Amino acid sequence: MHRVSIVMSVYNEEVMLEEVLDSVLGQAFSDFELIVVDNASTDRSLEICKDRASGDPRMSVFSNVVNVGPIMNFNRCLQRATADYVRLLSANDVSAENELTDLVGMLDESPDAALVYATHVEPEPDQYPTLDQVDPLDRVANLIKKFQSGHMIYGLIRRSVLDNVYPIRSKMSSDQIYLAEIALHGQILPCDTRSYRRKMHVRTEEDVARLCSDFWPRRVDDPKPFTNAATALTPVVDLYDGYCHMVDHARVPARVQHSLGDTVRREVAMRWRRNLEKEADTMLERAQALTRLLQSSAPSASQSRYAAALLSGLARVADLGFAKPGHRKAASKIDAALWQHAPKTTRSGFSTKPWLQRFLAS
Repeated sequence: MHRVSIVMSVYNEEVMLEEVLDSVLGQAFSDFELIVVDNASTDRSLEICKDRASGDPRMSVFSNVVNVGPIMNFNRCLQRATADYVRLLSANDVSAENELTDLVGMLDESPDAALVYATHVEPEPDQYPTLDQVDPLDRVANLIKKFQSGHMIYGLIRRSVLDNVYPIRSKMSSDQIYLAEIALHGQILPCDTRSYRRKMHVRTEEDVARLCSDFWPRRVDDPKPFTNAATALTPVVDLYDGYCHMVDHARVPARVQHSLGDTVRREVAMRWRRNLEKEADTMLERAQALTRLLQSSAPSASQSRYAAALLSGLARVADLGFAKPGHRKAASKIDAALWQHAPKTTRSGFSTKPWLQRFLAS
């Protein structure tokens, strides 16, 4: 078995792919496997990968019949990793020759680290928050306070940590939430050498739309209102909802989990206070518009899913301390309509959540 698994998700990367693959296969540290999963590319990406793999037994290439979205493909890449150390590599990342040597050496020498990463050659000020604290709650708090870029996710991580974190979710700021959960299990440290270079190429409008629709679905206009559950939550509310999911599924002692929830709530409310004041108004407007619709007709299945998501979002706003006077009234009307008309599967998805029941009963 190799010491390192390098995994790469590829979608229409033919412009840079040969340079990227050459930089990986030419690493001074050679005890690794390179796993590439092509996400139904429509250019020469798959052909390029197969050509490189034919000349190097360390490289394996897999391909999806249909495009499953970038995040699901990242998870498919990670599932194929077999080594004790795993690196998720972007298809835009060109690595210096000694980069893997430096990362492996640092992780070997840092038993308390969960992940180590190489910085940009010229990093922006404060781009990388300090995540070397002993207390995992301090690491999560600092990440929320100072998070700027998800680049750290492309570091070298212990397999034992990956086995204890929830798969990346198709949510806004999914990289931030994923890093926060990793931080629960160990320090996240920058490599001493700045060997990392990122190169970007111009994508087609179609490629950008496909990538963004998975990461930021609420930025895509929907001609049918109240039918796309992904558009129900405003950006910071959606971020907090993702953090709450992380707290609920964190594999940590119950005492730490409770304190983690308090930490996330406090730090999100403090950092995005101004945003949340505005988003609370937006959530109320959406709720009031939805209640008017529900009064005139029974919701469709897609509208029921939207309503359940919006109801959860209203509870998240209240949990953060930004509820408006009309929030609970609107939420109660939505809740009553769902119980009366929504499919059983939709009702069961939200009715058993204790935090939601506390909000409705307050």
